[in-house]
Amino acid sequence: MCEGLVVYRIGRTTGTLSLIKGSPFAPPVGGFTSIGDVQSIAMDPLGQYFWITTTYCQSGCSVSTDTWKLNTTTGVPTYLESGGAGCGLLTRADPFGEFLYAIGNTESNIDCGFPQTPGIWGFAVNPTNGALKNVSGTPWTSPNSNAYYSVGLAITP
Repeated sequence: MCEGLVVYRIGRTTGTLSLIKGSPFAPPVGGFTSIGDVQSIAMDPLGQYFWITTTYCQSGCSVSTDTWKLNTTTGVPTYLESGGAGCGLLTRADPFGEFLYAIGNTESNIDCGFPQTPGIWGFAVNPTNGALKNVSGTPWTSPNSNAYYSVGLAITP
């Protein structure tokens, strides 16, 4: 059962974890829930925005990428929106924070057993609010994703 978004602060010198006050944070209505599976979390290089990709299979299936903003002083996250078309299961942000990429299925959620088409989804990141918009030409076919699972995705400068 999903209790919500759990956030920890990492001790800079020791590496120890301490729970952020108020954590776990309740999921938004329509966002990830106890029936959804978190597939991937990606954060922009400045640590300001992050995206959680989840899958849902209950009376139908869907994939959602939710945009969150992290208060860099307190560590408290704020839900902004659900969106991000496509069925990417493994999500990564580019090193400059301008784009988000997801590798996975371009037709339907793998967990649901529907036919799959491998591909990579691309999203432009709005720097003022973290919102996602499809990049022209997305999705691109990829031999590195298959009908059963995502096998990996790395973004380098």
